[in-house]
Amino acid sequence: MGPKAAATPTEEELRYGAHRVEAYECRSCGQTTRFPRYNHPGKLLETRRGRCGEWANCFTLCCRAMGWDARYGGRIRAAAWRAPPRS
Repeated sequence: MGPKAAATPTEEELRYGAHRVEAYECRSCGQTTRFPRYNHPGKLLETRRGRCGEWANCFTLCCRAMGWDARYGGRIRAAAWRAPPRS
């Protein structure tokens, strides 16, 4: 599958915080698959589809539910992080 374009979120997707929806097209059959970027941990656990940012949000919720101090750093791009130089 290859990236096609951004899709307009449906009412249900918006209800669960998916303001961004990615659309992918199968190169063999042409079928389009929608990938809503849910910002609702319950919906994420239901669909089991998400990227690291969505799962970090979900994990933070689980930690807080257990009474642990936790917070979500969010919006840090992996490309922006650099390991410190080795000595």
